[in-house]
Amino acid sequence: MRVTLAIGFGLLLAANGFLMLFDPAQWYAMVPGVPETGAFNPHFVRDIGAAYVVAGVAIAWLARDARAVGETLTVDLDDPDARNPDLVDALKAAGARIRYVERLQHSLEDVYLRLVGGHK
Repeated sequence: MRVTLAIGFGLLLAANGFLMLFDPAQWYAMVPGVPETGAFNPHFVRDIGAAYVVAGVAIAWLARDARAVGETLTVDLDDPDARNPDLVDALKAAGARIRYVERLQHSLEDVYLRLVGGHK
């Protein structure tokens, strides 16, 4: 259920960001309270829209391959050395505070138990 909600939330954020990117005037007029914040600035709206797209896609993507336990986020990546920098950038753009990043090494026993169905 949480994964479905996270994916839905991420896609809604990304949709909002795309509207901000492609029709900033419509977004400005449509969202309650925004016109009261000051004059319309399409460049600013597009900048924030880009951040929404990045954050939304990251949330939806991570919901597929991520597990959170307490304050720890574990993400399965097919190429961690290449993808970790992008993951960290997306998390920071979404406002995450990152203390450290480490690569998990699985023992042969862990892999065997996962393959035969006896999760450790």
